[in-house]
Amino acid sequence: MGNFKGISDQVYALRLPLFMTLFAAILFMVPGQTLEIYRALAQSMATWKFITASDYLAVRLEIGLAVVGVVMVSLVLWIAARRAAATYRLEEDGDPEIKERMSKFEYRPALLLWLPRLMALVPALAMAAGINAARVPTKFEDSVREKMTYVFKLQEIRDGMSDRLAGLLADRHVTAILSFDGYMANFVMAMVAIGLLVFAIVVLADRPALARLLARPGTGLAVLASSFVLALIAGSIAVAIMFPVRISQTLGSLFIMSLFLVALQLSLLQLQLLRQRTGIPFTALLVISAIVYSLLDVNDNHPVRSVERTAQGNAKTVTVEEAVNRWMGSRKDAAQFADKPYPVFIVAAQGGGIYAAKHASSFLAEIQDLCPGFSHHLFAISGVSGGSVGASIFGALAKDFSLQETSDLKKYGCVDDFTGKRKAYFADAVTSIFQKDLWSPLAAGLLFPDFLQRFIFYPFDSLDRARWLDYAVEDAYDRGIAESGFQQNVNASARPLAGSYMDSWNPERYSHAPALILNTTEVASGERLVVSPFKFSGAGLNFLPVWDEGDEAKSAKYAPVLSSAAGLSARFPWITPAAYFHRLEVNSKGETENKKIRVVDGGYFENSGVATSLDLIKEFVNVIGTETGRNVEINLLVFTSAKFDTPEAKSLGELIDPIRTMFSTRGARAGIAIGEALAELRNLSTERSTVNANVIKLELDGHEYPLPLGWRLSPVTRHLISFQNGAEGTCEQDIETVMKSGGKLEASCAKRLIYERLK
Repeated sequence: MGNFKGISDQVYALRLPLFMTLFAAILFMVPGQTLEIYRALAQSMATWKFITASDYLAVRLEIGLAVVGVVMVSLVLWIAARRAAATYRLEEDGDPEIKERMSKFEYRPALLLWLPRLMALVPALAMAAGINAARVPTKFEDSVREKMTYVFKLQEIRDGMSDRLAGLLADRHVTAILSFDGYMANFVMAMVAIGLLVFAIVVLADRPALARLLARPGTGLAVLASSFVLALIAGSIAVAIMFPVRISQTLGSLFIMSLFLVALQLSLLQLQLLRQRTGIPFTALLVISAIVYSLLDVNDNHPVRSVERTAQGNAKTVTVEEAVNRWMGSRKDAAQFADKPYPVFIVAAQGGGIYAAKHASSFLAEIQDLCPGFSHHLFAISGVSGGSVGASIFGALAKDFSLQETSDLKKYGCVDDFTGKRKAYFADAVTSIFQKDLWSPLAAGLLFPDFLQRFIFYPFDSLDRARWLDYAVEDAYDRGIAESGFQQNVNASARPLAGSYMDSWNPERYSHAPALILNTTEVASGERLVVSPFKFSGAGLNFLPVWDEGDEAKSAKYAPVLSSAAGLSARFPWITPAAYFHRLEVNSKGETENKKIRVVDGGYFENSGVATSLDLIKEFVNVIGTETGRNVEINLLVFTSAKFDTPEAKSLGELIDPIRTMFSTRGARAGIAIGEALAELRNLSTERSTVNANVIKLELDGHEYPLPLGWRLSPVTRHLISFQNGAEGTCEQDIETVMKSGGKLEASCAKRLIYERLK
């Protein structure tokens, strides 16, 4: 019993360093986004011959800083644990000799001697384990190789290269990129070696003199350490605020996580020292204060980010009837469809982080390059989470394209040769945009400015971590259109993603820009809340108040930035926080009150965006049916994910199953919504007008390769998504039969269908 008491006391003395060690191990080993970063770095190293010198230098710098960060974490964990062990005292056992040796730190129990040393070994080993987990089984290499070769070859052929030469170049590039597994294996061995080296250093350095130094309170070393911690935290926050994107991307998320772990551990160590000197439990007080501030809701710094109201301009309420009539009336190619139904497209873009954003925007971009008139027929995109980000990126490109001064021949219809060479302005721009790292800026905002806000009683909106994702998306767009040449070939507007959301839809001025219907979920009611430029009806459907309604009390309170409006739809806890706004409501007493409403990811309600699309289509048909002779064909284009195998029930059922169920229902409700759309769109014709409707379902398959829910994609993941956009001229399905049955339509067949409708 006495031995157990001694062991438990020793473990308790090391509780904070042990907790931080476990936390560090989880960060480096478990999150899917962390594993995708390992793949991205290895794949970039594998293709060093195909990337620019500056990009190669940036990758090497990110890897080097990641190693430096892990070493820093290891050493700080060891120092913190040794500090805790140095001040530990066993109960007196009556042996004067042991008591004397302990006072001189010449005697230490084995647990207090070796556990701090082992903690120094954990971060590097955890990273090695994470890198190993990120490796893709070799049995999938042939399948991945085939798909990636297809993508590279197709790109070269579209640029005018011969089939044979395109095949040779594609094979060379794919062989290089798939050699990344060898780099991963080298990374694993390197991290194990680094961990063992750090372990050897701390064993050699761990002497009684060091223990005596660490045990002395109030020394110059303690003052120096406190100053270093304050400078580290203040400097990191200042850099994150002043340079929200570029510096974070240069440092890389692995180094940013390491820096946070170091700052947190040193802060806890200093608070522990203060407690020993003053007897005041500072750590507990800080935790309690953060809980109290949250309970009292006094430091919520996550409002809807808005532009100045003067920058938004007029934001009068627009009804769906007015919106449809304005849109139909401004279709400049209507005469070409005088003897056949006018094609109308509505898109539902699923949730799923950056992979969903890439899937939707890249396919739409390819269609736009194939048929420049496509976005002129695209009435609206209903986006959820990552799908909303992808929709906003495509919408911004289409808005810029609307301003292009070119002949109608190049702006409407389709290219003459369905399978021939063509310019890929949209596709190249989207490719360039999604090569950017959106995760590192968000990680910096999360771990430094917004983490500090939790302990401050007054809210500072500038510390809201969600803004860092907005900034990263805006910067990726600006750099992507410049690097791809899109900006030089199109009269681009001034930073559309950083401008007003309400300015993104104006069918008379931006005739090719679709309405962006961005889905969120109200926290308190669980109902849908959408950001929309016009109003329409639907069960349990609410709107963000962005319009002026004449009455001052009902005037628009918010003028959301476009990137932020998309980000509202992607508020998936706990990485991005719930956002809030205020809405006038009548309470049970008949009194009007300004009620605070919080919204989160639209996928909590329904992850496909189809439910909102269906409501919109019904309203569209109602408006069309009021006039005689209108003849339209509505095509609902649904981006969704393939149905994966149902996983087995796992352990910790009583604790975890409620959360698992919540996440699982996201996908289940999406399938139900698609089924309802198929059933309800069978017959939409009215007595006055003819309306045909089709559901075009495009599924994204992981092909045994993990699709991350985060905000950074490795090159292989990007190319596997691009592969599923299909090639022109390869359709082998009976399109009409597949659509009637509600089955999956191959992307190449979807391209053929859209081309035939618009040519």
